Amino acid sequence: MFPDHRSLPGSIRTLQKPLLFVCLLLSCGVALAMPAPGNQSAMLAEVKYLLTFVEASDCQFNRNDIWHDGKEARAHLETKYEYLVKRNAINSAEDFIAKAATKSSLSGREYEIRCPNGKALTSARWLSDELLRYRRAMEH
Repeated sequence: MFPDHRSLPGSIRTLQKPLLFVCLLLSCGVALAMPAPGNQSAMLAEVKYLLTFVEASDCQFNRNDIWHDGKEARAHLETKYEYLVKRNAINSAEDFIAKAATKSSLSGREYEIRCPNGKALTSARWLSDELLRYRRAMEH
C-alpha cells in the first residue's frame, strides 16, 4: 500500500509536511472560491426579488437622461445581469447592484430613481436599502 514515511528518502521526508500543508491550503482556496449551493440559490432569489421590486414600483428610472417606467427598467437591468452572469461576474446581490444596476456601462453616469412620494435617489442606494429590508424580512 503506502510506504512508511520513515522509509522515504530524507529529501522527500523533509518536504512531506510542507507539501501536505500546501495541498491543504490549495484545496481550501478552491472551496472558498466556489459559491456554496445554498448561497447561489439565495443570491438568485435576492436578485429576482430586486428585479421584481423595480418592475412593480411606481418609481421612474433615469438612465442617461431618459426616464423609464419599472417594466422598462427591469428589462434593461435583467439584460445587463444576464450578460454579467455569463461572464461569471455576479456572485452576490451586492454584485448585481454594483455591476448591473448602479450606472450606465456606456456613459458611466449613475442611474437615478424618482418615486412619487420622494426625491431622486441613486439606484445603488435605493436597491441596497431594499435588499436590507428584504433580508431582514427573510430572517423573521
